[in-house]
Amino acid sequence: MKITATVGSTVTTLGDDSAGNRIVELPMPAQRRQAQVEPLALAAAVFSAGRGNAETSFSWSVLWVLADLATACAFVWTHAATVPVTSALTILDDSGGTTTYSTAQITEVTITEINGVNVRVRYSVQGATA
Repeated sequence: MKITATVGSTVTTLGDDSAGNRIVELPMPAQRRQAQVEPLALAAAVFSAGRGNAETSFSWSVLWVLADLATACAFVWTHAATVPVTSALTILDDSGGTTTYSTAQITEVTITEINGVNVRVRYSVQGATA
């Protein structure tokens, strides 16, 4: 699996199993939708209507294996600044299938663990649009 974020001609890799930065928690999309619910006077039930405005969100974790401890420490403090906030996001799965979100808001880049040269990072996306 490989996940990339693209802004213009700049591609940022946010996990690539074949390159040693292994995706250890797969992205599992969730979609929220707005509904309007209104109590009506003297009605037996409330009025309810779907209003669309679907919002797709998901998170994934990557285990980055870096060259040495100094590189790992620098990565911890600088990596988040290299990840774009708004980008096109492409997910290439192991079967060769591709899912592309033309617009995705990367809302979280969190270092969740550092163990020597191994750094685990969780990324979260909110408002992904196909």
